Amino acid sequence: MPRPKFVTNEELIAVTGVSRQSLNLWVKRGLLPAPTRLSDGKTGVRSRWPAEALERAHFIVEARKFYALHEIEALVRERWGDDREKGKK
Repeated sequence: MPRPKFVTNEELIAVTGVSRQSLNLWVKRGLLPAPTRLSDGKTGVRSRWPAEALERAHFIVEARKFYALHEIEALVRERWGDDREKGKK
């Protein structure tokens, strides 16, 4: 079965058990790549996250059992790079 190219807010929330606000905080802190926001003009704005966000979210949820969020930031940057820097280009 091919891997999806993106995941939705609902999928990330269901898999991780965290709130939408937590996902947004993780983006601001550079833990997750920012989603693409799309509007179909009828049902409002929807977020589509890169498929990699699901792997990262799993990593963050597991790491939170042992580390503080600022420590996880360093682990994420070491493994995936700094998304905050990518957005400045």
